[in-house]
Amino acid sequence: MNEFQCRVPKILFGSGRFQSLGSIASEWGDRAFLALDPYIDASELAGSLLEGLGKSSITAVRFSKID
Repeated sequence: MNEFQCRVPKILFGSGRFQSLGSIASEWGDRAFLALDPYIDASELAGSLLEGLGKSSITAVRFSKID
């Protein structure tokens, strides 16, 4: 197995905190992988998350095929 490093990001709680996702994520790089359950993926929240990441010039890959 190849070696890798995993950094644990900040965990923030509160109403509307997802709106700051783009600025927080940009501290880590310019790409993101979103693993969403099918319910969240179908909701407006997923679109808002992707929009926020895009405004911070972050390319996001969306995965929701979770059983």
